Amino acid sequence: MKLLIVTEPAPAGFSVQFRICLSVAKELTEFGEVHVASTYIHPNKVQDLRRLGVSARVPRGFSNFALGFSDRVTRYESLLWGGSWALEGLLQTNSRVIQNVTESESYDFVLNTSYTIPCDADVLWMMGSPLDATLSTLAMSSRWMRMVNALGSPEVRAIDRSLLKRLFSRSKKAVANCNYNRARWESLGFPMAGVVYSACLAGFNPTTPSPLRNYVLAYLGKETELETLSRCLEHGIRIVGFGSKIPSSMVKVSNGGGEFDFRGKVSDEELTRLYTNALFTALPVTDEPFGEVPLESMACGTPVLTYGRQGQLESIIDGRTGWLVANSDEFVSRATDLWERKSTGIASQACLTQAARFSSVKVGRELYRFALPA
Repeated sequence: MKLLIVTEPAPAGFSVQFRICLSVAKELTEFGEVHVASTYIHPNKVQDLRRLGVSARVPRGFSNFALGFSDRVTRYESLLWGGSWALEGLLQTNSRVIQNVTESESYDFVLNTSYTIPCDADVLWMMGSPLDATLSTLAMSSRWMRMVNALGSPEVRAIDRSLLKRLFSRSKKAVANCNYNRARWESLGFPMAGVVYSACLAGFNPTTPSPLRNYVLAYLGKETELETLSRCLEHGIRIVGFGSKIPSSMVKVSNGGGEFDFRGKVSDEELTRLYTNALFTALPVTDEPFGEVPLESMACGTPVLTYGRQGQLESIIDGRTGWLVANSDEFVSRATDLWERKSTGIASQACLTQAARFSSVKVGRELYRFALPA
């Protein structure tokens, strides 16, 4: 049996989606020979696939050339995604290039996990949210994004809707990665056959029975409210930050009275240690349809402070595995209180138990199940 996974372009740096792709590919090897295809896969990611016994298919074409041209761009998942969206949305090059892969061999099962690469697929797994929703929420915390949203949103939304129609029309079934996203897509007229959570937590476990708990860990990406983190620092909180979706030059956080240590791209091993030893994980984000960070943190025994909306409502139990607050003021107040007390009052075991509810699911097998006859 031959199986193909189509994924978003894979950058040189850290990529949440490619990590999920690796996990799903590994699971699907129990069914047969697995291939992973995209319009661009950085050579170090090709090696990661080979170590699993999975082959990478990167067809030659303009998309591959354009996305791989700048090493600066290929370091960052968000910039690479933006380039891929533009190539398909404006020129429809991605769908033409990937067709060379899907038609060159016969596949028994094709899983498309990409938002920007329409192709003939048995199952389309939508892990992202609609672009217009993302732009609107990002505009809440970024002056630059407010300008982009105000000036270009009608044209961007029209292009995106055309891209999505091609994406869904070429897929036999579509599946969302959480109930929040399922409702979002269906409200736009794109029916979903079900939900398979994108929780791939292999390797995320506590690294020590005696965590340090002497800092707060924060993920920094395009959707992070940097001003909220700056306000936390003003209250003397020590924050260790990580993330490589955006260039470090875009990470503008004022130290205030606290200590800010931005690590940028970190290995999974280091990230696991950072989660384990943190007092809690801070996630002040404008848009988080589901999010791997809360589950990764809980899988390492560490509670999460974030907003009570969107996908966080599906993973975090307020008061038991973290805290769901209403706004930035409440976020800063709760973070300050926890830091001053140097205690969260939440047992690590409660976090581990909650994460286990998601990690026990065989994601690849669940996705394959949707392609089977009813």
